[in-house]
Amino acid sequence: MAAAARPAAGGADAPDFSVLIEWENVLQSSDDRAARMLRELGRQIGASPRTFEVLVLFNPEQIDQPMVSGAVRDHFSPGDPLVNATVRVVPVPGLHYYDLRN
Repeated sequence: MAAAARPAAGGADAPDFSVLIEWENVLQSSDDRAARMLRELGRQIGASPRTFEVLVLFNPEQIDQPMVSGAVRDHFSPGDPLVNATVRVVPVPGLHYYDLRN
């Protein structure tokens, strides 16, 4: 017997999953590592029938928003049929690594 579908807590348009990415690690690693992560995440989301919300959190006092937005745009283009996700770049002034993760 199949389980009955349960409405999403946030309403009919709510995503099945939310993915939060803190961008501060890019300061300690390389842009290449971030690009690989975004590419792989896009691949996995594209292979899933589920819907996703991806929030990329960063501290604008440490990281330039156009750099973050550009990196994200390179891997999650609006309207890309392979990416079943809403992607937002979210500035969170004053927050650092552990704050961004919680």
